[in-house]
Amino acid sequence: GDHRDLHSFPTRRSSDLVPPTPAADPAKSAVEASQAQADTSARRKRLLEERRERKAEEAKKLAQEAADLQAAQLKEQQAHIQQLLTAAKNEYAAGALWQPAGANAAENYRDILKMQPDQPEALAGAHRVANVLAAEAAQTVSIGDVYNARLLINQVQSLQPDHPKLTDLQNKLQQLENTPTTPDSLARSRLERAAKLIEKAEEDLGHSPLD
Repeated sequence: GDHRDLHSFPTRRSSDLVPPTPAADPAKSAVEASQAQADTSARRKRLLEERRERKAEEAKKLAQEAADLQAAQLKEQQAHIQQLLTAAKNEYAAGALWQPAGANAAENYRDILKMQPDQPEALAGAHRVANVLAAEAAQTVSIGDVYNARLLINQVQSLQPDHPKLTDLQNKLQQLENTPTTPDSLARSRLERAAKLIEKAEEDLGHSPLD
């Protein structure tokens, strides 16, 4: 047969034996990209979680500090209330119900009720003072003393706004204020009484022996 020269075939180079680099697999690249994205997302999530935990810890710490501060303030307030109660009781016993200014039972009871409106001892004390002042106000109204009646009635109102005698006292005071002759007639009657006393004194003096 036909014997071909073996050398006539093209010689293979060693480089031909290395398999060619396969083309990038698009599916594989997508998986890797997706994995990288997932890693980034997980890292971001972890950071957010840590930040959230840190903020929660800070908030908890602040809340605790606020609670401690509130407790300290409340303790201080209770101590102050006890001091005012003691002062008010002493002033009541001494008869300093609403005077002098800055050192009377009415002011101390009012100060306590501003801080703690339902403080039982202060409420009871304020009502006690209001009852005494209401009786005094009724007396001053009955003699036509408008100025002092108004002062006393205002005290009663500030101590016990729902005092049973308050409305009646206010009405009587208003009647007095609406009667312009009242202060004049009161002053006139006092002058007349004084004049009679002077007249009597002069009369007695006139009848007395001078030697």
